[in-house]
Parts: sequence; C-alpha cells; structure tokens
Amino acid sequence: MGRGKKRNKSLRRLVRLVLVVYLLFVLLPCTVHPRMAREVWPQMTGRASEAGSDIAAWVTEGETALSVRLERIQEAKHSILLSSYIYGMEESGKMVSSALMQAADRGVQVRIIADGLISGLHLHGTPEAYALGSHPNIELRFYNPVNLLDPAGLNARYHEKYMIVDDEWLLLGGRNVSDEFLIPSQTGYNIDLEALVHRTGSGVSACDLARERFEETWESGWCTQVYDAVPQRRQAATEAALERMTGERWPDTAQTEKLAFHPVQSAHLLVSHLDPHERTAEVLYGLMDYLVSAEETVTLCSPYFVMDRAMQKALKLAADKPSAMTLITNSAATGNNVIASSDALFHGSMLTSLEAEIYQAQREYSVHTKAASIDHRLSIVGSFNMDMRSAYLDTEMMLVLESPELTAELERYLEGLLVNAIPVGEHMQVSEIPEKVEIPPVKKVRLYFVAPIVYLIRYLV
Repeated sequence: MGRGKKRNKSLRRLVRLVLVVYLLFVLLPCTVHPRMAREVWPQMTGRASEAGSDIAAWVTEGETALSVRLERIQEAKHSILLSSYIYGMEESGKMVSSALMQAADRGVQVRIIADGLISGLHLHGTPEAYALGSHPNIELRFYNPVNLLDPAGLNARYHEKYMIVDDEWLLLGGRNVSDEFLIPSQTGYNIDLEALVHRTGSGVSACDLARERFEETWESGWCTQVYDAVPQRRQAATEAALERMTGERWPDTAQTEKLAFHPVQSAHLLVSHLDPHERTAEVLYGLMDYLVSAEETVTLCSPYFVMDRAMQKALKLAADKPSAMTLITNSAATGNNVIASSDALFHGSMLTSLEAEIYQAQREYSVHTKAASIDHRLSIVGSFNMDMRSAYLDTEMMLVLESPELTAELERYLEGLLVNAIPVGEHMQVSEIPEKVEIPPVKKVRLYFVAPIVYLIRYLV
C-alpha cells in the first residue's frame, strides 16, 4: 500500500509538472513582442482603391445590420465570402445561415472563414453547421483550429469581421454573426459600427482589397475545412435543419436603400499577419501612422485600452501632435468586458497621462465600436481594439476610407457616444461633468477580484 501511494503521489507531481511546462509553452511566447519599424507597414497592407470606384454608408444599428446582411445575401448572384470571429447559432445566426443556404441552392458559391476556437465552440455539433458545411456550394473553414500539439499558436485568434457579395458589396466593421451584435433587445447587446461599401466604378474597389485578404487567408494553410461530412448519427437532425433553413422567410425591409451613401475618394486596408506564431504589430503601426499624420483633429474610439509601453509610446506620438486628439472608451460601469475594465485599476494611467481629451462612455449598452476620424476627411473602421491581443496575437483588419461626407457622419456618430460620457485624465478642461453611473456592487467585487490575475496575463485580454 505504501509503494502504491508513493507511485500515485509521484504520478500526480509529474502530471502537475507537465501541465506547468505546457502552460509555459502557451503563455511565454505571448510575452515577447518584436518591434516593427513604422515605415515598414505600407508594404504589408496591399494596394489602395481608385477614385470613383466606390460609395459607402454607415450601418449603426444592429437591427439594420442584420437586415442588410439578409438583403445582400438574398440578392447575391454568384459569390458570398463571409468572415467572422464569432459565428453563433442563435436567432440571428440561424437567420443568416438560412439565407446563405437559400443562396447556395440558387447556385451562389459561398465560402465562410470563422475562428477555430470561438466559432468552433459555438458551432460544435449543431445541425445547422453540418447543413452548411455539407452543401455542395458552401465551404466552411476554421482558422487555426485548436491543436494541443501546438501550444505556441493556441492564443492566436481570427478576429476579422466582414462580408463580400458578388465583388460589389463589402460590409466591414466590428460586428460578429451573433445576437449580441445584431439584435438590440438581446441581453448583452453591443453598440457597434460597420461600413457598407458598394462598387460603382470599373477601377480597383475596396471590395477587391478585402477579397485579396480573404483569398490570402483561405489559401494560407492556417484554415481547415469543417462540417463537410455528416456523421450517420447526425443525419436526421441535419436533414430537419436543412428543411427549416430552406423554408425560412423574412419581411422585405429594404434597409440598404435607406442608408446614406457618399462617394469615396480612396480606400486602404490595414491587415495583420496570418501566421499564429508571429508577434508583429502591422495594424497598430499602420493605424498610428494615420493618426500621426493628422493636422487638425483625431477622434479614436476603442472598447478598451489595454496597452504595453510600446503601444503607449505609439499613441503618444499622435497625442503629442498639434492636432487635437479625443479618445473614447467604455466606463467600468457600463462596459461589458470585466477583464479589460479590471486592467485599468493598475494601468489606467497609461491612457490618462496622454495629451488627449479622454471620455468614458456611459450608454445603455457597452460600446464595441473600433473607429477613428481624422481631419474631417478620413474614416477608419474595423476589428482592431487598442489592446495587446489585437496588436500582437490576433488577425485584424481596419478599412480606411477617404471621404469628407462620410467622415462628417462618422463624427456625428462618435459625438453621440459622448452623450453623458465622463471626462477623465490629467488634461481635461470641462465646465460640467455628467452624473457618474456607479459600478454595480457585484461587478465591482468581480473587477477587484480579477484585477491581480489580469495583471499577470494582460497581454491575453
């Protein structure tokens, strides 16, 4: 008995040691962030569109965003490319999936790229996923699916969100295929923003730039085909889902026609690396180059700012310019990312010490918008958060649109986020401060409980 107990004890120690070593392999690569020269990024982000090729509009409401998706899919003639970090099978996900299925039945070629971990968990075993993946005109691939034999690549996630229809329409921004982004009545709904771009000319379009990125990702070797074969035990449920999906109908809302489109002089796409093992920061420095180029005003909105010193230094370059800089983020009371909010307890001064006007939004819902306006001329929107995960780990995409008219609308949208916002920081000069929304007691306990843990792994936030 004594020997058996010793063997079991030794085995438990060995298992713990193996787990510790494995976690080190997972976490340590994320702590090394190679620097990138700011002048390098233009060679990494592809070509620009041509003047007169596009018009664009903002999609500001989740309900409109869902309707626009369904309308574009329903009117598709030959191809749909869909990219999403979260592809959920809630109400909105089932509606989008049904529309895709019906398009495929018409002969439209549909290709979907989703994140291998987050979307993998949402789609796991669902009959709708099998119905989609097994359709002859639909291909579904996961970027970087979970591979326990590759611990160094586990943390890299596919964070891009866009849809291209017939190479004529591009919908790009921060929304996932999920109820929390597309159905305002949903608990946990997020305020978000997308650009809807429509090709109107024969030159290079923003649609072409996004398609090049999609094709690059599709053929990169980091994507794996999934749900293309239905197991026998799933046949009945898949057939039932298929019947429901092909028969589903929606009211004709014609939301696209109600949007305010404006001419785009040029478009540029900022994109990150695709290799899950890389730790570079292409989108960060591309974005910073645009911010530093500002001569008059910069307004930057990010759900949260979780920065290391290199990111703070990059943002400080823009904040120190003569141009006026305004930063918008969530307050801890109304933001729904407790982990990111808790980081501010230790590192909030990295943001508030900047020469910028900083506001914490106090809206009914959490702000998920990632956007910037520059000099009343340039609009930037996409998936990139001002955090280390977006900078170094995840794939990201930001669309830069040159259009004074479009930027004027973006500025009005961003001003709307400032209603009842709290000014913070060392450089604020305001005459009246709105009443501060207090953090709910339970949430406050969670913030302080999580903060020490986040302090150790903040590069994963």
